[in-house]
Amino acid sequence: MSWKTVKAMKYYMGIVGLGDHDAAAAIVDEYGNVLAAAEEERYTRVKFDPSFPINSIKFCLKRSGIELKDITAIGFYLDPRLFAWKKFKFAINNLNHLPGLIKKSKKFKKFLEIEKIIRSTLGFNGPIELLQHHLCHASSVFFASPFTEATIISIDGVGEWETAWIGSGAGKEIKYLESTFWPHSLGEVYAAITQFLGFKYNSDEYKVMGLSAYGQLSYYDDFKEIIGIGRNRHFVVGKSYFGYPFGKKNLFSKRFEMLFGEPNLEFKAPSERDKNLAASLQKRIEDAFCAYVAKAISLTGIRKLCVTGGVALNCLAIGKLIEKGLADSVFLAPASSDAGCALGAAYHLAIMNSENFVRTPLKNAYLGDSFSEKEIEGSLKQAGLKYAYHAGKITDITADIIAKGNIVGWFQGRTEYGQRALGARSILANPMIANMKDIVNAKVKYREPFRPLAPSVLAEAAEQYFCCDGHTSPFMTHTFKARPDAFDKIPAVIHIDGTARVQTVTKEANGIYYELIKKVGERTGHPVVLNTSFNVKGEPIVNSPLDAINCFLKTDLDALAIGGFLVVK
Repeated sequence: MSWKTVKAMKYYMGIVGLGDHDAAAAIVDEYGNVLAAAEEERYTRVKFDPSFPINSIKFCLKRSGIELKDITAIGFYLDPRLFAWKKFKFAINNLNHLPGLIKKSKKFKKFLEIEKIIRSTLGFNGPIELLQHHLCHASSVFFASPFTEATIISIDGVGEWETAWIGSGAGKEIKYLESTFWPHSLGEVYAAITQFLGFKYNSDEYKVMGLSAYGQLSYYDDFKEIIGIGRNRHFVVGKSYFGYPFGKKNLFSKRFEMLFGEPNLEFKAPSERDKNLAASLQKRIEDAFCAYVAKAISLTGIRKLCVTGGVALNCLAIGKLIEKGLADSVFLAPASSDAGCALGAAYHLAIMNSENFVRTPLKNAYLGDSFSEKEIEGSLKQAGLKYAYHAGKITDITADIIAKGNIVGWFQGRTEYGQRALGARSILANPMIANMKDIVNAKVKYREPFRPLAPSVLAEAAEQYFCCDGHTSPFMTHTFKARPDAFDKIPAVIHIDGTARVQTVTKEANGIYYELIKKVGERTGHPVVLNTSFNVKGEPIVNSPLDAINCFLKTDLDALAIGGFLVVK
């Protein structure tokens, strides 16, 4: 080692927490390398856990091999001080709803104390930055993207007072252009109707999206009034249909009930009315989303597009903008929800404070926890399970099991960051078996029968089954139309509307998962597997070996491939 003093590496941490959902933490070094990122729910086993992400922080430090004193700065994903004048004006103009507004403002009080909370909880003495919510979203997607320049859209429920945000990225810089403000929010409208249909809002919106394929556009004209699209292609929400801006129990209003009838709050099976509402809502969301994308690209003149925020998880809307050819290329990061803001905050601090930052595209989402073979075997012994060890042969044996029609819990490497299981913590099956979707939904996932299941396909074979038109979907964020003959080849992963939420898998990015799918293809003739997250309804994706074992034991999974070990029932 040189006698000269070695300069210490700089590290930047992003934190999401104390909100409504998606607590997380991430660490990026001064060169832009993502060292670790994790969601708190994986440790607490509370789905969408909103608490302070202490477990995620501890993991990120341990994985990065550093201590808290090594962190140069911490960024928090929200700055409640922003848009104070807009909030005040809104309060003055809505005095009849003042109690609800006061109640809502109390929630923001804890954000004003976040610096004190971080210091007292962690004992951190360095700089703490409160960062703009949508800037964190934008940073999380642009700096992870393969684009040197792009149009950036962030669109969700609300952040500070913005509900949708347009900007552009070039090199190491993100430029803000314009935004839409509360209460005009596509995310909140979707949440309100999710609640009306008997699901949990800010949680089950994807169920409404899946249900939409079963309905007719009977209420589409009504939704044209509920979600207006102006000449400037901005969306405008009919406020009288909703109670969400004012902290009421129901996010929808009496006027909404008068128009559509009684809400399905007793969690009954969806009626034809419910299916038609879901279909009409989805179509109008797609219209408004695509109009907003067109607006953004007209402002920037850049046809490479980065999209993020909770509404970006609506893969049907993403599929629609690709189908319409609104952008030449579309990129979404693996964590578009608020959890992704942890990575965005860390990226932003690194960009602002380090001259050494190099933009490196995020090749995979495997940023979470991993476990040694010794740790895995210890958990198997603890559970009293009989197992076999197949060093170097686990992909061959698992491929045989899948090809024969069995369902496998697949646990390999580092946990995925984000809401999609991408071949590290997945449940896998043979998509050629027509009723496999129904079997997995009923006997393994314990969830609604209308929910679709996704295909993971080798990237070089994707065009054989789906109309990708040159687009890739490494993080399972895009919905593509299936080719006509795909219905006969892989029926279990084609939704009733003829689409599929696809993950394109490469050897470089996905390693052992690529090898498994390739070997499944050698046995079945189709390099595709049915892939759904390794969990049951209402629980987060498994993280540890014990999580996986517990899920395996309480479901009708046929086998568990965990590291080099195999357990069969």
